[in-house]
Amino acid sequence: KMALAVGTPVQRAYLAKMGLLTPLVSEIKEAGAPLLPATWGELETMTVAYGHGIAVTPLHVASVSSALVNGGRLVKPTLLKRKEGEVVPFTRVVAERTSSQMRELLRLAVTQGTAAQADVPGYPVAGKTGTAQKPDFQNGGYERGAYVASFVGFVPAKNPKLAILVTVDEPKGE
Repeated sequence: KMALAVGTPVQRAYLAKMGLLTPLVSEIKEAGAPLLPATWGELETMTVAYGHGIAVTPLHVASVSSALVNGGRLVKPTLLKRKEGEVVPFTRVVAERTSSQMRELLRLAVTQGTAAQADVPGYPVAGKTGTAQKPDFQNGGYERGAYVASFVGFVPAKNPKLAILVTVDEPKGE
């Protein structure tokens, strides 16, 4: 309902601002492009709001997640160490206050939520777990019982310097 209240054009514009509708340019030349709905009406607006009907690369996830905790700055991702004092161009995607609140919430996800196994004594980690159904490319829709589990974490929690994304394809519980 919230996505419909905002509207499809606003939702798409925000996802575009976050870089989620286009391939990311990085040192990885083979990076894939996002998988997007062929048409984007009300149903797609609702399902995209909770992660169905759209698929992005792990680098997209790490990049956007980092922007949510680094003060709201979306920067071009790199796998290389940046030079000390380098000025990095960015696009503001959320307010600094919102980013601060996100760091607090993501810290709680580790200390009191589903990411408890990521807690490291003496070193505050913030992060978020996720579970996604795997798409069925042959028949359309999603595969029954096939999931990808993920965790995106940031350290140190109050002033993140490093983002870590871990995914497990079709995890099996013990």
